[in-house]
Amino acid sequence: MADDNIGKSAKKGIAWTASAQVIKQCLEFGVGVIMARLLAPSDFGVVAACMIFFSFVSIVTSFGFGPAIIQRSEINDEYLNTAQTICVAFGVISTSVMALCAGLIGGVFRNQAVGDIIPLMSLTFLFSSFSIVPQALLTRRLYFGKLTAASIASSVSYGIVAIGMAASGFGVWSLVGAPVVSVFVNLLLLSYFASYFPKFRFNRKYCNEIWSFGGAVTISSLLNHIARNADNFIVGRYLGSGALGFYSRAYNLATIPKEIMVSVFGSVLFPSFARMQDSVTRQSDAYFKSINAIVLVTLPASLILLISAPELINVVYGDKWSDSMFPLRILSLAGFVYTLYIPCTSLLLGLGKVRPYTILQIVYSLGTILAVCISYSRGIACVAFAVSVVIIISWIAYLIAVHKIFTFKLSAYWKSSKVAILGTLYMSLAMILTKYMLSTYFDKMYLILIAELLSAAAIYTFYVLKSKDEVCIELKNLICGKLGFTNI
Repeated sequence: MADDNIGKSAKKGIAWTASAQVIKQCLEFGVGVIMARLLAPSDFGVVAACMIFFSFVSIVTSFGFGPAIIQRSEINDEYLNTAQTICVAFGVISTSVMALCAGLIGGVFRNQAVGDIIPLMSLTFLFSSFSIVPQALLTRRLYFGKLTAASIASSVSYGIVAIGMAASGFGVWSLVGAPVVSVFVNLLLLSYFASYFPKFRFNRKYCNEIWSFGGAVTISSLLNHIARNADNFIVGRYLGSGALGFYSRAYNLATIPKEIMVSVFGSVLFPSFARMQDSVTRQSDAYFKSINAIVLVTLPASLILLISAPELINVVYGDKWSDSMFPLRILSLAGFVYTLYIPCTSLLLGLGKVRPYTILQIVYSLGTILAVCISYSRGIACVAFAVSVVIIISWIAYLIAVHKIFTFKLSAYWKSSKVAILGTLYMSLAMILTKYMLSTYFDKMYLILIAELLSAAAIYTFYVLKSKDEVCIELKNLICGKLGFTNI
């Protein structure tokens, strides 16, 4: 019965988070396309430079407070109020420090615009610090529908403000005002849905408990952040905001599948593995089922980016973004491998293997920094290649760590992913053939792109739905249920 409850809870959580992420990513992609046509690449480069520091400080500001609330077996008002007090204190400090250091950060990038926008953007730390407790409460209570509503509403508010300001001529400031409004809207909705409003109290016992748990989570998150932003920092510092704009656009597109999978599976797999600590068989079964599901979605998405990159960049973003095309093709495959980290990291943390996880994060961070330092002088395409190599090598290291938890053969990966691999192979051949045939007679890239996507969707969907694979059957049943059919 316990196994069934874990499985049902995991499936329900995945369904809600998947729905939220699909809608949110569609909204953000649409807004991104419009903003890319309204603003210059250098505007995005300025904000990308700021985000290197902002995402770092954001990790420190949150300090694992949310997971501490979610994981604790019992909570009371004093515990929540203590957590709220610490959260807001961190938010005030982060906002103040970033505002005071704005000029210094602008000097690091030799770009005054970077320093100019930081004081206003730093308000996001203050607003987000108030939302940590209500968001953790909603997650703890499994109110995924309310979390989904708040997330989508904040994305909509971001798009309205960003597009409105950009169309009115505010330039880079449209990329600053939008996240501030979005975070504030998210705060209001989360507080309302959770029926929790700020109350401040301090209990030393609870503070020590939160601090101990949050410290381990924060160290791992900081190491991961360093690894993920070393390339942005070095490209922005030495190649300029324009090159960073092109590179960050390619990287963000290539890692869309990974970001979706982290949101969908990361929040579900971690607590699920934590409940399987006494059963190696269940761990192995859940691990390979998650690999199957992730590959089923991300492998074809990554190959679509690889094959259709020229048409995608030209049609969606315009000719001025053509320098992002080659890095996108390189990073697309690395983006797929990146998604395979999710079951590995969830398993290690869920079973309390903090030491090997931290060591792997250190190796990944140092490897990324070294690779980017060696490659940046040759341009952003070489940086993309270097980062891709580090991602692949690090994944192999994660496989070794997982193998020490439960023994498996590499053929297990083929068995769990065979349908996705073969379906993607047929899909890729169809896309290449379609591109070759149409490019011979047409010079309209949008027609070629549409034909590529339609052929990819038709071939892959048909192959997957006809498969007898367990995960594919569950997916087919889900689709049939949503459409009101009993069979396909």
